[in-house]
Amino acid sequence: MADYQRTAPSEWTWHSGGRNHTVRLFASTRRLIWSAWVESDAGPRFDDGIAQSYDAFLANGAPQIENAPAALVDHLRQVILQADASGRRR
Repeated sequence: MADYQRTAPSEWTWHSGGRNHTVRLFASTRRLIWSAWVESDAGPRFDDGIAQSYDAFLANGAPQIENAPAALVDHLRQVILQADASGRRR
């Protein structure tokens, strides 16, 4: 079983420490948005999201508070580098 799941063409989810996490890539703005939430009887309770530029991600990796699986971080790095190499960089 994978540590993470791709839920849309530019979205991945995973679970860590009783929390749900999502990262989304936005090619048009070259940003990643990291978010986390817990399910409760009243519905999901979301934390503030974290916006990160592609360049900051490539230099520093994922924000530590998101506990992103290492395999996902590696995968995202490859996706971004491949997009840049294919000329989709804006």
